[in-house]
Amino acid sequence: MMGVSARKLILSLFVFSFVCLCTSVADWCFNPDTAYFLISSDFEQVKPLNMTSYEHVALSDSKVLKQEPVYAHDIVRVSKKVRINVEYCDNGKDKILIIGPGYNNKKEHMQVYAQKFNPEYDILLFDYRWAKLKKYYMKLSTIFHPLNKLVYHPVQEVEAVVNYAKSKKEYQQVIGLGKCYSATAFIMAEQKAQEAGGRLFDKLILDSTWLSLRGFMKSIYKKSSIFATPFLGFASLFVPKVGVERHIPYIQGVPTLFIHGSGDSLVPLDHFKRIWQSAVNLSQKAVLVTPHEHVEHLSNTPFYKNVIDQFINYEFSDFVEKITLA
Repeated sequence: MMGVSARKLILSLFVFSFVCLCTSVADWCFNPDTAYFLISSDFEQVKPLNMTSYEHVALSDSKVLKQEPVYAHDIVRVSKKVRINVEYCDNGKDKILIIGPGYNNKKEHMQVYAQKFNPEYDILLFDYRWAKLKKYYMKLSTIFHPLNKLVYHPVQEVEAVVNYAKSKKEYQQVIGLGKCYSATAFIMAEQKAQEAGGRLFDKLILDSTWLSLRGFMKSIYKKSSIFATPFLGFASLFVPKVGVERHIPYIQGVPTLFIHGSGDSLVPLDHFKRIWQSAVNLSQKAVLVTPHEHVEHLSNTPFYKNVIDQFINYEFSDFVEKITLA
């Protein structure tokens, strides 16, 4: 049997390979096909939505650009030694949208999302402690404990950020919009809070969440031809199946909107179906299926925003039964 030290070495090399790949992931992810969109509270019986008035709009289209949010920059204490940067936009609203970045993204990358939802909501953007990823990875504590540092510890950041938001004012709704990595972190943090008898979010929007770290790495291995990836295929065998599938079964009482692409090559649709089936205690869940690649749903901004706005502002039953794009 392989020793613990050997496992840690393989895992550390694996995470390093993954870090090297992160800067190239964005190049894989754009498919502007908008042939159809589907939504459903029952994944097996999707409901077609009328796209007549929603033609494809690129992210740079000036017609959909909103006024720039005005941020107050702040530092949030996560633990005795850890501080993270946040940007808080107070629009005087009673609903706050906390937008979590994807892996290797910083809060600045999420400003394009924030811009679309400003000024309808208060907005909070944040960095994880690994914002300077390669520098963070080279720390000895990260090399010897890569999963703790890059997967489990970020739950603390989510907790700290939500508590920071709630300290600002008494919000009617605290909504988490998690992109890829953050979708998983939000679920893990919510599970931890519920196990302690509390609750972080009033609603969750999970954009392109991955089933498990192992499955995500295998998809990257199959997708990429970069020199580091042959090692990923071997190392992924030793990566725990940490991810949504292990945590979402324990979450209840939080209306949840999943957004997933049928063209997602990093998290295939069959992976998402397993996530959906694992959410056994989420009685109020819906899925928006688009034809897009991984995390590219914002490429049709009016549609993306309209569905999310209705999810936030409607009672869940009304959202599922009456949602339109008119």
